[in-house]
Amino acid sequence: MKDKQKQTIESILHTNINEQVHAVVKEFSMACKKAAIYGSTHPLSKKAIQKPFLLFDKIFRYKKYINFNLHKGYLYILNIRLKDSVFNEEIIKYMQMLDIKVLAFEKHLTLGELEKFIFRFVLRIDRSNHDELLTTYLKNEKIDTVEVNTEHAYKLFEGKDLYRGD
Repeated sequence: MKDKQKQTIESILHTNINEQVHAVVKEFSMACKKAAIYGSTHPLSKKAIQKPFLLFDKIFRYKKYINFNLHKGYLYILNIRLKDSVFNEEIIKYMQMLDIKVLAFEKHLTLGELEKFIFRFVLRIDRSNHDELLTTYLKNEKIDTVEVNTEHAYKLFEGKDLYRGD
């Protein structure tokens, strides 16, 4: 086996998934906050979204999907219940406002798709207008790497082992 390939495999094996999901929630929350404050065209928003994207990319080395689940008031990422923090609360707030129970991000997610998703995720809309729903937006934008409340996304969580990220 080549040395570079061996080092890559060893680094993946030494990965602390709990630390990674907590880093993801922090950076994802910060990106959402900046996108909500500055809007979609501001450079600070775009730069902030790169951080969770890079963390997603690290997880995609060994996972095909990254799932966010809201279950009994707790946020789970990759079926790991996150410690209570202001970052979790921010994401939980957005998920509750949009009536989202589960999100799944697919391995082929691009930075542009994540940007579009986050900008729409934080946008305040009238939920009674079905043309404004996040699922409709993703379909219209042809973003198929993000699933919202789909049966497949639920299956990534339900019936699987759940872990505590304490």
